Amino acid sequence: MKTFFHRIAAFFGRFKDVKWTQVASSTLRIAGPLAETLVALVAGEPAAAVLTDVINEIQTDLGAAAGLLASDQAATAAGASQVQALLGAVKSNLAQLLSAAQIKDAGTQAKVTAVVSSLTDEVDAILGSIPKAATSASAGSTVVVNPTAASSAPAK
Repeated sequence: MKTFFHRIAAFFGRFKDVKWTQVASSTLRIAGPLAETLVALVAGEPAAAVLTDVINEIQTDLGAAAGLLASDQAATAAGASQVQALLGAVKSNLAQLLSAAQIKDAGTQAKVTAVVSSLTDEVDAILGSIPKAATSASAGSTVVVNPTAASSAPAK
């Protein structure tokens, strides 16, 4: 299964001069609500309070990354580094969420694992899209999305 990111990149790839930040921002607007799904899934679980704190941190970091991307600050070297750090923290917290979940019901555990996996895949896709030049180049560099690369990405 392709990620939202790859589908959005394929769509935007039809247009000229699409920045990676536009694709990443659109992806977060679609994938971000997955964290809300986690809140609903862990409600009533033994570790719900701890899990809710982790999920809130994930949501805060996703929101901050989305804000940077929406303002196009991520096109600067400093902004791209901030996005990388925020999304790295999201990945770390998602891994922590799975290890701390202590969910007894196998069905709920499978749902939480699936949502965490989907969100991790989207974060990985965004992190993979940040051009190396963006973390060391000057502000305002435009990276054109390659629709061929996006549509030929391996299925997840």
